[in-house]
Amino acid sequence: MKKLLALFVLTVSCALTCAGQNSTFTIEKAPQNVEAGKTFKVVAKFCVAGGYHLYSPDSKDFIPTKVSPILPEGFTLENIQYPEPKPFEFMGVKASGYSEDFSVAITIKAPNFAVDKSDIKFGASWLECGKNCVPMNAEKQIQLTVSGPSKTAGSRFWSAMLGAVLGGLILNAMPCVFPVIGLKILSFSKSAAAGSAAVVKNSVVFSAGIILTFGALGAALAALKTFGAEVGWGFQLQNPAFAFAMCAVFLLTGLNFAGFWEFGSWISASAQSASIKSKSRSEMTEAFLSGVLAVLVASPCVAPFMASAVGFALAAEASAFECTCIVTAVGLGMAIPYIILAARPQLLKKLPKSGTWLETLRKILSIPMFATAAWLFWVFINQNGGILAGAAALALLTAAAFVWGKYANALQTPKTRALASAFCAAALAASIAVVYAGTRAGSASAEQNSQNAWSVQKVEQLRKEGRYVFVNFTASWCITCQVNKAVLASETVKETLKKYNAEYLVADWTNRNSAIAEELKKYKLAGVPMYLVFSPDLKKEPVVLSSILTPSEIAEAFDKLNQ
Repeated sequence: MKKLLALFVLTVSCALTCAGQNSTFTIEKAPQNVEAGKTFKVVAKFCVAGGYHLYSPDSKDFIPTKVSPILPEGFTLENIQYPEPKPFEFMGVKASGYSEDFSVAITIKAPNFAVDKSDIKFGASWLECGKNCVPMNAEKQIQLTVSGPSKTAGSRFWSAMLGAVLGGLILNAMPCVFPVIGLKILSFSKSAAAGSAAVVKNSVVFSAGIILTFGALGAALAALKTFGAEVGWGFQLQNPAFAFAMCAVFLLTGLNFAGFWEFGSWISASAQSASIKSKSRSEMTEAFLSGVLAVLVASPCVAPFMASAVGFALAAEASAFECTCIVTAVGLGMAIPYIILAARPQLLKKLPKSGTWLETLRKILSIPMFATAAWLFWVFINQNGGILAGAAALALLTAAAFVWGKYANALQTPKTRALASAFCAAALAASIAVVYAGTRAGSASAEQNSQNAWSVQKVEQLRKEGRYVFVNFTASWCITCQVNKAVLASETVKETLKKYNAEYLVADWTNRNSAIAEELKKYKLAGVPMYLVFSPDLKKEPVVLSSILTPSEIAEAFDKLNQ
């Protein structure tokens, strides 16, 4: 009876107050071009006025909120996803629906044939209730073009594969890979002393570590993309926990190179004196893990040829299989020099014979390891990681490394080894807890508050004011970006910006930022660095610069837009 009375009052209220519209229906996001046979998404948005609410799509007592696509021939509705409604009470009647703005995701499959400028209409109906109740209807329309099945889809994939291989090869010369060069030099120098067979084995295992890790990264990216996550190249370093873990790895590696502790205390030098014959297995494990480490450090970088290849891999049109293959191809390209070395081990014969110089080299190579650890700690801090928490955790890990190297080796008694292992495990757990507590509050993306922080709106506003705009898409974990800072700070570049009265904006992707991810995707790139130069002329497309900047390239971009 109570519900019937409420319905009667609502009906009378609607009849008396249908003049005003408080809530609106719009199409928030829709593509302009789609490929035949492919699915695409349209996002519809309901803006709910303050104090009003709309009823859930499955409401049986009141007019439900519905979006009804009117599709032309050949189009198929795949899915309509409404957000989860929330319970509320109106005029004593309990119901569920929406009291704030919300979006509806509509998935549609394009026909298997080309269509020129097809119109798709979206009808919406809802009942808004607040001071009064008003049944509403609206209709919006989008226009899109369906291109025929791409005859070049296969060639695009193979072009991307070639670009990925070339980019991976060039990746060996990029600044981001410099920290692991020491590991390679030391490892291959040791192998050369042991003979050709050792060189071949080391090279093959090291290459396998690179290729398999890139393959795993590609599979992870493909899976995340399939589930709708916004991911880009180097996404793992946007996590402060991962940045700190990498910092700890390089610190411990540097300490190992410096002779502070022994990495494989159970099975290496000390163990050998106890006649444990596990040296070969240990060296192969070290070679494989060196390949893994090389990938973890190199993966945030974007080399020439590689940017567009990985951009295609992460684009919506690339399948999960294609994405995995392309990213794995980057690993294949990076491993090419070591595969060649496995085929021609005699290339290492020019190295001096094994001796004390190797130990000296080991200590010298600890310096870039410590430098990398310092850089990663800086990245961690930039991601709102706690300085004191991070420092305390690194101190605990350093103490654990010392104890492990001195007391967990095969020359100690079982009781001593057990106590040392227990201490190391406790120190590791404590360091994890300290870092977690120190970064928990700052784990979310930090908003840019600086005056030169980038946004799409700011770029458009500056261009309408007649200004040129230079946008630097960067991240603190991108070493190439940091190297390019020296170019951007040069007097030549400053004079170019001053000459054209250009505004310099920074899009910092150190933490996750969906707007930056969308902008990178717009230019078919998967990661930073990316540099854009905009003209005041809104009709002109921006110039996309290369990932390795030069002052002359920047000047040429401005000159080109000024023509």
